[in-house]
Amino acid sequence: MSGGQVILQLQRLSFGRPMAKAKSKSPSEDELRRQHERFMVRWRSLTSLGRTLIITLGVISFGYVTVYMPIEVSHGEETVISHVNHFVANIDATVYLAWGAAASAAFWGKLERSQKLAEREVKDKRIRELEKQLDPNVTSSQLDVSGDNNVKGKK
Repeated sequence: MSGGQVILQLQRLSFGRPMAKAKSKSPSEDELRRQHERFMVRWRSLTSLGRTLIITLGVISFGYVTVYMPIEVSHGEETVISHVNHFVANIDATVYLAWGAAASAAFWGKLERSQKLAEREVKDKRIRELEKQLDPNVTSSQLDVSGDNNVKGKK
């Protein structure tokens, strides 16, 4: 009797209904992949939670050690912390913001001017080359890129 005939005999014994396939005890490759992905998601969540917990505890500890403990120990005495607190409390932020904006605008303007002059120098060089190709006898205005007179002895 062949394997196919054995299966037919077993189906007949089950009153014509096909027998349920026996579940394989080893999971399929897709199931293993899904299990691994679930494990990795859990692992990433736990490590992220752990990192967040460590950072939070570090910030709280830093604040406790650097702010609360020295103030508790000083008991109203004049300390460096009291001077720093007084300075921070009396800062006029609008003045610092205005000076910061002015300094950054001046820096930005200087940077833009230097970029513009560098670009102008490249373009002027190309223009001079093209003018020489068109007319070899062309003369220059003797001005440099910044617009200053470039003739030696004259300024």
